[in-house]
Amino acid sequence: MRRHLYTLLVVAGLVGWFLLLRPLALGGPATYVMVSGTSMQPTFYTGDLVVLQKQQAYHKGEVIAYAVPKGEIGAGKLIIHRIVGGSQTTGLVTQGDNRDQPDDWHPTTADVKGTLWVKAPGVGKVFAHLRQP
Repeated sequence: MRRHLYTLLVVAGLVGWFLLLRPLALGGPATYVMVSGTSMQPTFYTGDLVVLQKQQAYHKGEVIAYAVPKGEIGAGKLIIHRIVGGSQTTGLVTQGDNRDQPDDWHPTTADVKGTLWVKAPGVGKVFAHLRQP
């Protein structure tokens, strides 16, 4: 009986992950970002793992992640910052919680990977360690 219960819990966990936390690359709704740097302190610290979920629209105050535009230094790198202004069509104005000035880039809704859904403090360090040879 205990073995069947364990199997049921594992299957339920996998189905839950598949429906809710599956990465975009696998057709799911989630993007995973490992925080690096100090721009979002005290909200996030280096090594925190953040799970984001794609939305139809984003609003002032939300934490989002977007890629640095092509042709810019660091192109493709994901930036995780808070929306402080702008609009969906002309571009969102974002800024790190630990920064005095907004970002140079103004991502549109299409550029945004998602908004904060789950924060796992320090978990990103575990994944970084596992990726090393």
